[in-house]
Amino acid sequence: MRRSAVLLSCVWVVAVACGDGAAPTTPGGGATPPAAASRVRVVHAAPRAPTLDVFLDDVLREGRVTYGTASPYLNVPPGEPAVAVRAVLTGEPIASGKTAVNASSDVTVLAIGIYPANTLLALRDSNAAAAGDSARVRIVDAAPNGGAFDVYLTEPGASLDGRAPVLTGFGYTAVSDYLTLPAGAWRIAATLPGTTTLILDTGEQLLQPGEVRTAVVLDDSKGNRARGILLFSDRAARAQTQRRE
Repeated sequence: MRRSAVLLSCVWVVAVACGDGAAPTTPGGGATPPAAASRVRVVHAAPRAPTLDVFLDDVLREGRVTYGTASPYLNVPPGEPAVAVRAVLTGEPIASGKTAVNASSDVTVLAIGIYPANTLLALRDSNAAAAGDSARVRIVDAAPNGGAFDVYLTEPGASLDGRAPVLTGFGYTAVSDYLTLPAGAWRIAATLPGTTTLILDTGEQLLQPGEVRTAVVLDDSKGNRARGILLFSDRAARAQTQRRE
């Protein structure tokens, strides 16, 4: 099943980036945010695009987000903040748009598309802890040249023969529902549609009870066919990466 997402159009404006250029960190999880907190993070998933600065409502909030990494979750007031990503060295606008952020909610925005034809893909996060000894994983295809594939969730190294994929015909900009699975060692594998011919494999991934993660399929940095699957931690160690502005 695919989850709905909002595709934000690219807006080209002349602007110059400025600010402290602080290095980003991979987002994490952990403590529940304050009751009124709303947060946005930005993932750089745009092949060929330069390193990015992240602006919220025209204010530099995170600098130097490189391809295949993400900003921390950044606190914002509820509403429709303007999200923009700009080239670090030149201030060139790469993509921008507004996204709705409800009270006490999290949003992940991916800069996607092959530079210079870039857009923003906004996802509504559900970072409540998985119940009991379970974990939850969401899968996003941000690989414009990756082609469609089927997705399997198995124990590490397991044969795919005789197994049913959890997602079929998954293609560019597709977003899965959150998939609940027992905590422990897992691997995400992608195959050619209708076959068990492996094209991508995360290898062993340890998922802790209550953890929530987002897996993003990316092309390589030059926009060639999908290079791999990156896992971002949405829930575990959340307090370590939350930034308050």
